[in-house]
Formats: sequence, structure tokens, C-alpha cells
Amino acid sequence: MLRKLLAALSIAAVLVVAPAAAFAADGDYPPPPPPKELSLAGSTAGSVCNGGAPYIVYKVQLNDPGNISTGHFANLVFPDGTVVPLGQLVQSPTDPGTWTVSGTRLWPGASVDASGQPTGWPGWKQINGQYVYTGGNHGSTRSATSAKIEVNPEIAVPVSYPEESASCSGPKTTTTVMNTTTSSSKGSLSSTGVSPLLLPIGITAAVLVLLGLVVFLLMRRRTAR
Repeated sequence: MLRKLLAALSIAAVLVVAPAAAFAADGDYPPPPPPKELSLAGSTAGSVCNGGAPYIVYKVQLNDPGNISTGHFANLVFPDGTVVPLGQLVQSPTDPGTWTVSGTRLWPGASVDASGQPTGWPGWKQINGQYVYTGGNHGSTRSATSAKIEVNPEIAVPVSYPEESASCSGPKTTTTVMNTTTSSSKGSLSSTGVSPLLLPIGITAAVLVLLGLVVFLLMRRRTAR
């Protein structure tokens, strides 16, 4: 009877201890961490003045460990709907789950010539050779304080136009059309409102009056004799 009882206890011990031992063994190898979620964490955008022209400076980082993103081209979208293409993202050679692109782009409405000199600014237009602030030409982007970087997914980032005191706030000078009066030559009477063409006529008239007065006096003198 005692032997049967000991045998039953041994079997019960095996049934209880064996699963616990197996669980302990499995505990030596913790499960791998879940993959990172699809995101644009680490992406940034800013602005800078370069030679009087405003630029957007950006870095886009797509975290896509599962390769589930449906696109790999980045755009910067302003609140008014203005879209600035940032470029194609490139897969990291050391981390296949990371895609990046970075660089600079002219601010919407800005332009430069072949030598990099600024020729246009947002809000300004050149009309008949004169720079005029109209508010058009993407002028609304000057008041933006944020924008969205869109790939798939998207992320909001702070970005604003450079300070108005910066050299890229607008054109330095404007071409102004003015009606100017050519200064008169020395000796003319244009400053008094008398046309220079009337001067010879006036002198001739004065001489004739003087001669007439002399003739009148001479004739009167002869008559008196």
C-alpha cells in the first residue's frame, strides 16, 4: 500500500514539475520586440536666407520596417495647399527599414538667376519693370508657422518664413517710373515761370520802346525851338 502511494506521488510530481521546467527553459529566450510602427519620426523642416533668397532646409526620415508604405516620394504641403516637392526617399544600406531624403528647396514664390542672385520673392510681382507687393505669388506662405511632410504617412512640422529683417524679406530697391523736369541752363528764367523762348522777344520789345522814347524826345526838342 505504501509503495502504491509513493508511486502515485512520484507521478504527480513529474506532471507538475515538468511543465514548470519547460516554461523556465523557454524564459531563457525572450520573444523579439515588436517591429517599429510606420512613421516619419525624426523628420524636420526649416528656413534660411542665402544671398538674399529664402530657402527651405529639410530632412525626411521614413521608418518602415515592414515595408508597407505605398509611396517613397516626399512633399511639403503648406496650409494654403502649396506643394513643394522634396524628392525621392532612398533606402538606408545599413537599415533596410529606414528611408531618407534631405536637402534645400527655394521657398514657394522665390526665384534666382543663373548666378544665384534673387529675382523673385513670395508676395511680390514685377509689373512693368517695377516690383509691387500684391500678396499673390504664394504670398500666404509667408505667414505660415507649420506645414506637413507627406509620404505615407504624414507628419506636421514647424516651419516659417525667415525674419522680415533678413535680407530675403523682399527686393532691396524698386524701379520707379517718375515724371521729372530737366533742370534749366544757367541764365534761363524757368525757375520764375518765364519760358526761355520769350526772353529774346522781351529784350527786343524793350529796345524798341527805348528807341521810340528817344525819337519822341528829340522831336519834342526840335518843336520847342
